[in-house]
Amino acid sequence: MSFDWQDGDNGQVKWARNCDFDGFDIAKQVSSSELCGSLCINNPSCTHFTWGWESYCFMKSAHNPPASNVKGAVCGWVVRRNSAFHWQDGDNGLVTWASGCDFFGNDIGKKKSAGEECGQICINNPSCTHFTWGWDSYCFLKSAVKPTAWPITTEGVCGWVNSRV
Repeated sequence: MSFDWQDGDNGQVKWARNCDFDGFDIAKQVSSSELCGSLCINNPSCTHFTWGWESYCFMKSAHNPPASNVKGAVCGWVVRRNSAFHWQDGDNGLVTWASGCDFFGNDIGKKKSAGEECGQICINNPSCTHFTWGWDSYCFLKSAVKPTAWPITTEGVCGWVNSRV
């Protein structure tokens, strides 16, 4: 089953029509379908949402729940809160990072470093938006708009500078 996922709220959410994330409800609020994603963004516990049933936005918290076909509903998720990766704050909240991922391509430089230094190296380069560390202990600096984080089987770290995405 596939859905036509669209960007919403300036790329902060992905959403589609005629779908539902069943269960996992943490809150509900009357809203329009257009505002449901924003309500989820503003609730730090919300990872997913479904709008429908009597104009309610059902905010949900789950790790990668399955989407199902439901005619007339709208569902979606907050991009930074839902993925196969455990995103964490780093460098005093200046970067967000996870283990086991890579942003392929868009390299603007590289520097030999320890993994925990890679976020700061990216911060120090004004052109750097994202980074990946791991290949032969190199920090790869990247510049990209909304790149996709891909899982990798080798030890590695990827992340971004919060103020630049």
